Amino acid sequence: MLTYLKVKTSLLTTFLICFCSCKKNISPSTFDYGTENDTALFYYQRGWQQIMDNGEWTLAEVSFRKASESDPDFILAKCLKGRISQDLEEREKLLGEIIATEEKASQDQKLLIEVYKSSLQLMNKREAGIKLDKSTISDHYKLSEKNTRKFVHKYPNEDYVKAEYIEILHANHGAELALDSMNTIAASNQLELPFYLGYAAAMQAELSNFEEALQLLDKQRKVLNDSLKPQFYASSAEVYFEMDSIKLARKYIDKAVKLDSNHLIAKGLQKKISLIDYKL
Repeated sequence: MLTYLKVKTSLLTTFLICFCSCKKNISPSTFDYGTENDTALFYYQRGWQQIMDNGEWTLAEVSFRKASESDPDFILAKCLKGRISQDLEEREKLLGEIIATEEKASQDQKLLIEVYKSSLQLMNKREAGIKLDKSTISDHYKLSEKNTRKFVHKYPNEDYVKAEYIEILHANHGAELALDSMNTIAASNQLELPFYLGYAAAMQAELSNFEEALQLLDKQRKVLNDSLKPQFYASSAEVYFEMDSIKLARKYIDKAVKLDSNHLIAKGLQKKISLIDYKL
């Protein structure tokens, strides 16, 4: 066990040293999203904030659709419109359009387009009833980590791509590494954003650091100015679920889904809690 812990610590240290060295060499470049339409870019960025910080999936879908409508050639907006759509036929059509036009995108835009295209392909196969093997899912997460790592190192000011990168690290490597990476690569202003606070709280709870998790939740609530945002309730439910406080988790997740019935992550946790209730 001691040898295993030493190896684990060594790997984690090496991983973070790599992050730190890359971070020191970063010059904050400005990302070219692929549109010169100010309205399209406004709604694209607004959609990211709505879904990540506020958990307002319904409003985010409206924003991403407006971004795409304002500039039909804005490939990244088309990608996000596809990822949030619950219509299989629409997603398949959008995927075809993305594949047909992606060669026009810059190399940096393609880093994201490849990830979004892959996620659309997985979503469409699932809904079409096609069974996904483990290697297909694993390949998607490997691609996502490789591309988003390269992107956030070049564009460290992109708050929400970096946020998704943390989610990918969590999925691929677990809460400890993802949390340490977040604290290493995220700027101080990014760590104060509601998404980062809520996600850090959930990972602290997963690591059984419950006091830290509850403090982060309280901070998230204050940053959101005590407004009724679905993400606060979803984050709270995740923390209480990890604390095995199922009654509180159910209370908070039901509130999150009531505020936004399109919040798919909240609905997933609600279903998980319902299964526990059924077994009890």
